[in-house]
Amino acid sequence: IITDDMLKNETIKITYPKSTERLNQCTVRYNNEQEDFAAATATFPTTGDSVHQAYLSEDNGVILNASLTIGAITDPYHAKARAEQFVRESRRAIIYEFECFAEAYPLEPGDYIKFNSVLNDLTGVNDTALVTSVELTEQMTVKIEAVKTNATDLAWNISDEETSPYP
Repeated sequence: IITDDMLKNETIKITYPKSTERLNQCTVRYNNEQEDFAAATATFPTTGDSVHQAYLSEDNGVILNASLTIGAITDPYHAKARAEQFVRESRRAIIYEFECFAEAYPLEPGDYIKFNSVLNDLTGVNDTALVTSVELTEQMTVKIEAVKTNATDLAWNISDEETSPYP
């Protein structure tokens, strides 16, 4: 838990994703084991469905698609789940940057942290982040970068027919 008394400076820099960095649809190309490893694709959300229309509306009708090839995926279930995760994470990729005192020495990339910072208005249940970068400074403080995360970013934790309930 990151609290106000752990912060070197009182502020946590919060950067919101640019509208052009968000996705409203993603297609994953993979080799389908069920079809003798034939080339296949999985897309989330399906073109024209309610989630796709909601995302397009939020993006003022601008099409923001991505197409990825992932060799490690060999079935349509995981391909669609990965496409969904890319879309949901891109829409909420809020970056936190802050510096802490010695209490943060054990943190490393991949750790999850919870914020309890009244000064930065980060005290909610969903104020959780994934540490992406840790740097020890010359002043022996720890400079940390983290990205907001939530269980609804993971494909099997939310219905494909709904948008994430969290901003």
